[in-house]
Amino acid sequence: MPYRHCLGNALINAEMLRGFMHPQNNVVMANFWQFANEYWSAVKGRAFYRDLRVQKFTPKRFPAVPYLSVNASRKGNTVFLMVVNKNVDAPIAAAVRLTDFTPRRAKTWTLTGPSVDATNEKDANTVTVKERDLGAVKNGFLVELPPHSLTAGDAP
Repeated sequence: MPYRHCLGNALINAEMLRGFMHPQNNVVMANFWQFANEYWSAVKGRAFYRDLRVQKFTPKRFPAVPYLSVNASRKGNTVFLMVVNKNVDAPIAAAVRLTDFTPRRAKTWTLTGPSVDATNEKDANTVTVKERDLGAVKNGFLVELPPHSLTAGDAP
């Protein structure tokens, strides 16, 4: 069942923003309002079709897609990261290695829930943001990324 405001849609929106932000994509201006959200009951009625042929859909197989997508930026003496873990079944431990930058501390905020179709419609604590202070870190520090999650972090 589709959910308008589920965790999966938040992850899709994060991926769209990542694509918009990459300079090599040459996106000057973008509008993706309601990209992932559906309107329920927007159209009602009956549809009649003639000469309709139903066949089994077999999706194409594409090369493997990386489970992690990352955006990084730097402002002054702080590096900012946004990481989407697209693996729906397993957490991923990722090493954060920064070029020409030595982090002293790190903090993360992770948007996560029990499944990609989880919502807060019945329980306000189903999909949550969990803050984690990693304390003092060295280059190459590990970050645990839960399945189907978006993690933002900063390292001054």
